[in-house]
Amino acid sequence: MSTWWISGRCKRCFRPVDADWGHPPVINNDTPVSIIRVGLADANTGVDVGTLSIRGDFAVAGRAPGEELSDLALQFGDGIYIVPLGGPLPLTQNAHVFVQAAELQGNISRVHQRFSIVAIPGDFDADGDIDLVDFSVYVDCVTGPAPPAPPTQACSAADLDNDGDVDLINFAMWQRAI
Repeated sequence: MSTWWISGRCKRCFRPVDADWGHPPVINNDTPVSIIRVGLADANTGVDVGTLSIRGDFAVAGRAPGEELSDLALQFGDGIYIVPLGGPLPLTQNAHVFVQAAELQGNISRVHQRFSIVAIPGDFDADGDIDLVDFSVYVDCVTGPAPPAPPTQACSAADLDNDGDVDLINFAMWQRAI
């Protein structure tokens, strides 16, 4: 295969990956991942789409980790397939997607992509967006620049600069995250 890529639904999509089962770098997605997008092409002979295999080491649409997902793949464009995940994946570290397909001469290419879904700074309720609910957490936690005590456990996430208070600097950081 001359072209491979895998991506989740993220701000920075269409990442090229090595056609190898090795250990690619972890992609940290800071937005919810609700689809797997796979692109494949072979300029010489073409791809045998019937050999497409997609697996993940996480549960997808009620399926156990490691189960085949290619039957869920929908053609999204020329050589582009998406697998809806049945909702956003939870925060996770080092999840893996494994894809393989053969070109029309029978040569098999494999791609392995590791990714993580990390918390979004300012998304205090961990719902994948920054909105008025998160703002209300900030308002409830404001201490000013010289608090008598560090933020409570419930308010520690609002201390975006980790300086022991929840003040206007944290609000400015939260605004930039919107």
